Amino acid sequence: MRSENDPTSAPDTPAATADAAAAGMVPAAPASAAHAQTGDALAGDAAAGGASTADVPPDVRARADALRAQLQAHNRAYYEEDAPTVEDSVYDGLFIELQQLEAQWPALLTPDSPTQRVGGAPSGRFGTVTHRVPMRSLANAFSEGDVQAFDRRLKSLLDLQGEQDYSATPKLDGLAATLRYENGVLVEGATRGDGITGENITANLRTVRGVPERLKGPAPAVLEVRGEVLMLKDDFLALNAAQEARGEKRFANPRNAAAGSLRQLDARITAQRPLTFYAYGVGEIAGEAPASGTDTSIPPAGQTADLAPGGTAESAASGTGPVSGWQPAGPSVVPTHQHALLMWLGTLGFLPPPGAARVHGVSGMLDFYRSIGHARATLPYAIDGVVYQLDDRALQQQAGFVARAPRFALAHKYAAEEAVTTLNDIFVQVGRTGVLTPVARLEPVFVGGVNVSNATLHNEDEIRRKHLLIGDRVIVRRAGDVIPEVVSAVLEQRPATARIFHMPTQCPVCGSAVQRLPDEANWRCVGGLFCSAQRKRALWHFAHRRAMDIDGLGDVLVEQLVDRDLVHEPADLYRLDAETLQNLPRMGQKSAANLLAAIDGSRRPPLERFLFALGIRAVGEEAARVLARAFGDLDTFLQADWTTLLQQKADAVKENERRRARGEAPLPVPLDGIGPEIIGSVSAFLGEAHNRDSIAHLRAAGVDPRPVAGRSGAFGASLSSQAGSAGEGTVMLQLSDDHVANAADAGKVVAGVTNGYTTEGGSVASLAGLSEPAHTSITAGEVAPPAGMAAGDWAAALARQPFAGQSIVVTGTLSRLTRDQAETMIRELGGRPAGSVSGKTAFVLAGEHAGSKLTKARTLGISVISEEDFFNQLGN
Repeated sequence: MRSENDPTSAPDTPAATADAAAAGMVPAAPASAAHAQTGDALAGDAAAGGASTADVPPDVRARADALRAQLQAHNRAYYEEDAPTVEDSVYDGLFIELQQLEAQWPALLTPDSPTQRVGGAPSGRFGTVTHRVPMRSLANAFSEGDVQAFDRRLKSLLDLQGEQDYSATPKLDGLAATLRYENGVLVEGATRGDGITGENITANLRTVRGVPERLKGPAPAVLEVRGEVLMLKDDFLALNAAQEARGEKRFANPRNAAAGSLRQLDARITAQRPLTFYAYGVGEIAGEAPASGTDTSIPPAGQTADLAPGGTAESAASGTGPVSGWQPAGPSVVPTHQHALLMWLGTLGFLPPPGAARVHGVSGMLDFYRSIGHARATLPYAIDGVVYQLDDRALQQQAGFVARAPRFALAHKYAAEEAVTTLNDIFVQVGRTGVLTPVARLEPVFVGGVNVSNATLHNEDEIRRKHLLIGDRVIVRRAGDVIPEVVSAVLEQRPATARIFHMPTQCPVCGSAVQRLPDEANWRCVGGLFCSAQRKRALWHFAHRRAMDIDGLGDVLVEQLVDRDLVHEPADLYRLDAETLQNLPRMGQKSAANLLAAIDGSRRPPLERFLFALGIRAVGEEAARVLARAFGDLDTFLQADWTTLLQQKADAVKENERRRARGEAPLPVPLDGIGPEIIGSVSAFLGEAHNRDSIAHLRAAGVDPRPVAGRSGAFGASLSSQAGSAGEGTVMLQLSDDHVANAADAGKVVAGVTNGYTTEGGSVASLAGLSEPAHTSITAGEVAPPAGMAAGDWAAALARQPFAGQSIVVTGTLSRLTRDQAETMIRELGGRPAGSVSGKTAFVLAGEHAGSKLTKARTLGISVISEEDFFNQLGN
């Protein structure tokens, strides 16, 4: 589990601060103390000063952006979907790398960086709760040296002498939750969410063991208790056995089971699940005067609560038993030390973390870590580390917080657990993107608190790298204590019957061909529109606003339509009716009418959007535009001979190499901008009868993509029909309107081609498709004249194609155009919009507030023009 155990958090308001002081909580730092309250929780106050935004090297900024995107995606999977996608060690490595970059280049630090935020956003299925006191995360330690450095930094920061006392607890592997009590009665319960806003799951939390409806002893009028909801190992095994007996899906591990159970919309389901809440801290406290005197309930260092789940919470609380009910708190009821606070929560009816202890100095922390580690495999609950906090909460107040974590607390993580078992078989799963993933079927083995029978092998290359054979004895690890992983084969125990695994040549779900593109590790099913494993993603992509633009057809509705067996392929969308839609959850008469109108309005999309909507592997928006402009209409696209086109492209590239060697100008290349990988992917997609059938079904349902205005569809068919008659050495060029503005230009190109190729003894295939009627001057572009530009000037610019063959980057905010409009204009005028600046960039069109792209362009000496200069080049 990632470090989400929430230590004491800082109140945000002056009123809360006074109450917090009474409880030994940490108040928000005053403005004058801001400098003392900033810095990394592990690294101390990082580099003062630092680079400005312009000083950050482009490659460093790009890496930081990539790390943020990866971490945000992993956070969504872990916190919001309860479905972790990588082991904790991988996540931690990415997180630390981003921390280091932001420390070295402070200009990279953004408020939404994963290093500054906690958890994930609420799911939207429940009401939301704004945490009065943020629920923060913890910094991680992975070695004894990290723990020693943590202690040194605290002593230096707080000017402390000698060994300090720490509260130490096992790091329970569950879901963080907060409980709000008013006058001793539970009134609200919520998840962590993103640390600021969580989900209101009060009804579900009322059913959880260890959550008292009423407090059992004296407490403040408002008391917020934070803790971890988890499922014990034995309870988890029993739940999975019951799930299997009912023919229902098994849970992957106790944390996923706890998270899924706690976030049920029906609290009756949660009540049937064996969940337990352990309290590890407090949030908001109100109605309590400042504490005075010494907290006499502090136990001696080394006192440890029972490691059994729930056993001796009240008896461990300094010998004080619970009172009969809640009473208004006295001035010193809330302990001023962390370990005593945990024991006090036990007197109120909560379960403190099992095994909680008060330890002395670094040696005490490390001894605790080792003792819990030795007992880890036999503990009845899952843990992935231990948590240390300064025991004196007044010192916690002085140490303060960084954006996402306290300086006074640390999570010391354990290495993943391992076991040896037999690799019985390897089967292949097909994911929603068509990726074929080999999965190890293992002899069940208990590791890291769960029975593991399957483990992902990622891809074929990974199997070869680890030298795995079916029948091997293998080492299995619960990577990050979440995802089972096959580490390696035990070669000395390899049986004579072990055999090599081979990836299938057909999709195990739909029978379509499988394809592996160059530079990719994964095999993919090409039956995108037909394959049931890919159905949900294919439909969502089909409806995307940049594809068929069916407003209102989002993830949730797609899942409902597929799960209820109402839609199998995109064509089925066009057969839906109001009655069918109104029977779906949250779909009223108006919503159904709006969706049907959006579906009906999508029947005549531009060809490029339709091609993009098909979801062909490697065909993004830009490739779809190039294909649409090249073929002009859907029939021509479907009739193309892709093998011949691929050969034409290769021949043209070779001829241009010869021409460059002779100092001659290169000739246009067929399907310029479309590489062999994309051509191969399109060919494989259309080579599947299932996919052609799906396209035919769409057309039968009334979907009729609009041809590209001013483009001929004839030459594609012409080239295809002549492919068989062309002799050896023939090079057939497909010329789009990107290369010739009218028929007269076509003649010049033909002459050039003839002169170029006859020197090699070849012949030139007929360009019969370039007839005058089909290729009149390009005046009917896809884009209306921009605001303030005369239609005649726009038509002249279209004919002139001023940006032909140029790679152009748009950045910043433009005054006359949106970013999409500017990029569409560039395409119409022969250019190619690019997402990043490189040495091949012709110029950068920069508006206001341009950022890193402008900086990189200046660094590389790339021309930068304003919006006014851009229109001046068009003659306006």
